[in-house]
Amino acid sequence: MCIRDRYFIVSFFTQLTATNYYVRKSGDDGNNGLTPETAWLTVSKAASSSLSPGDTVIIGKGDYWERITISHSGTSDNPIVYYGDYTGEYTGDGVGAIRIGTSSKDDACKVDNKSNLDFLRIKFQGSKKRGVYLKNAENIRIRNCQFRWNTQYGIYSIGAKGFVEIVADTIYGSSTAAIFFYRSNSNLRLLIKGNYINENKYGIYLKNTNVDSVCNNVIHNINYYGLMVYYSNECNAICNNEIYNVWNYYGIYIYSCLLYTSDAADELDGVDRGGRRIIKK
Repeated sequence: MCIRDRYFIVSFFTQLTATNYYVRKSGDDGNNGLTPETAWLTVSKAASSSLSPGDTVIIGKGDYWERITISHSGTSDNPIVYYGDYTGEYTGDGVGAIRIGTSSKDDACKVDNKSNLDFLRIKFQGSKKRGVYLKNAENIRIRNCQFRWNTQYGIYSIGAKGFVEIVADTIYGSSTAAIFFYRSNSNLRLLIKGNYINENKYGIYLKNTNVDSVCNNVIHNINYYGLMVYYSNECNAICNNEIYNVWNYYGIYIYSCLLYTSDAADELDGVDRGGRRIIKK
């Protein structure tokens, strides 16, 4: 049995030791979580359990008013996967969104010194500060997720290393920044691609962080900067982003960076420096 996602396939039972765990609104944290019929009730129960590399947590539709703190790491070959079963194919819960977060906690999801984790098809929303908080995290994928009305940040990262991939996510309604990376490890390979970012103070804000690729994102209705890269020793590619309706300052702002390929570098004379409307394709 496998889950087929738009970008890659998460295969179950690829190892003899890999296990699927289930979380449903009809579940009970006193269960073993091993089948849809014996599912856990909360995602935090799954996140705090003794998960092993290659395990997958399958979450049924519904609102999970909680913060999840990830307690175990995967490996480079066998990440631990948190999968929102939005079609109901695996839990039997029917079609619907998987929403995680609560206004009583700073984060909807916290990853502190953990590695090799994949998050797919989950809505992180309504937290006091951050949708997903990455602290010294390594080898993280966040794909096809949504971030809604997290008070300060959609995704906040400090000290990231290895690789981080933020792909095909939707982020809106953050008072500080949709995506913020700060003081990342010099070996970080950061991919931010194909995201839809709307109604945030900053769209993408990268400070003291090396960038592999920021491409094919749609960023609009931004108060300050659509895309800001600040003090990056290596910035390989910023390209094919569509940025418009930036009410103040600039659509793309790059400061003190070694830049290889960029919309701003290649077409600087064509940029509306007032930032009122900038479209780069």
